[in-house]
Amino acid sequence: MPARPRRPGSLSPFLDDERTGNDDPMAHSRSARKRARQNEVRRLRNRHHRSGLRTAIRRLREAVAAGDADAANERLPKTIALIDRMAGRGIMHRNAAARAKSRLSHLVRSTAAG
Repeated sequence: MPARPRRPGSLSPFLDDERTGNDDPMAHSRSARKRARQNEVRRLRNRHHRSGLRTAIRRLREAVAAGDADAANERLPKTIALIDRMAGRGIMHRNAAARAKSRLSHLVRSTAAG
């Protein structure tokens, strides 16, 4: 399904009301409109954090692929700390975080041994 185009001035395609053409949230009560605003802010914040997490993991994997054991060993604790923070914030599930940390640790250890 193609993404809905955003209207000018709108933060999200989900906050547009197609029936009236308004950029007002679809919710009608004050509390529902506030909840829609909060959800949008949180969605953007989560996207920012998730992107940073993916970048850190990618850089660690690139260091391992390049055979740079020193850089990989330097990046591993920072990446693991970042994964723990993201799991604490709910960006990723705690079991997924544990699995990612385990796989990255094994990857870095295999580089150091091989």
